[in-house]
Amino acid sequence: HSPHLAEAVIRADPAGVIEYGEADTLTPVHGRVLLDALQALAERNPQFFVGYAPRAGALVQPNLINEVWRILTERTDDDTAFCYSWALRIVLARQIKGSQLVTQKRDALIAMMLDERQEFDIRSNFGKALARDGSVSNWPELLETLRCQATMDATRLAVDLVDDIGFEQFTDKQLVELILTCEGVTLSTLPHGDRDRHTTGTLYFVRRDLPQDRIDGVLDRSEERRVGKECT
Repeated sequence: HSPHLAEAVIRADPAGVIEYGEADTLTPVHGRVLLDALQALAERNPQFFVGYAPRAGALVQPNLINEVWRILTERTDDDTAFCYSWALRIVLARQIKGSQLVTQKRDALIAMMLDERQEFDIRSNFGKALARDGSVSNWPELLETLRCQATMDATRLAVDLVDDIGFEQFTDKQLVELILTCEGVTLSTLPHGDRDRHTTGTLYFVRRDLPQDRIDGVLDRSEERRVGKECT
């Protein structure tokens, strides 16, 4: 808690400050120190770990938004890789939900959520932050874009986001198409064995949370799809 010791402590152990300290409530100045210290840590240890749900809201204060966005998105000159390690980028991505970054970078966040070069966990955090913000109006179109990418990451992300966005924004037909694609019935390029390992957890929430009044419609669309009828 001592402002005189805070900078030294942060620079000495930024991961520890996030995992065990109060990195949500640091001042803007100390938020900058934390960001700098994390970048230095990532250079020494690109695979550093601060837990599965790190809380460090100070990293996305208004004075740091542009710097954080640069770290999340900057790529090498030959465009073959991201400039910063996944470990650093995922810590930052997990802080953006509810922050001003979502409002200021909404369109860019959407583009990054759709960017197949980004890792799944980072795309997922972008999508969940956008869903919580509530300002995106074309979710059916965006999830159809993800579905048509025809990769396990993209279709898994699309299905996962339905729960965050709300079932009411999607027709029965679109829900069925998302489910079938995630299960590899349509579009998927993965071998069946690979699909089996990844879809069970992804589709669990559909079975759990699908509203009662949607079940008959989704089942009817599934049967129409199965027998080859046109879903309208």
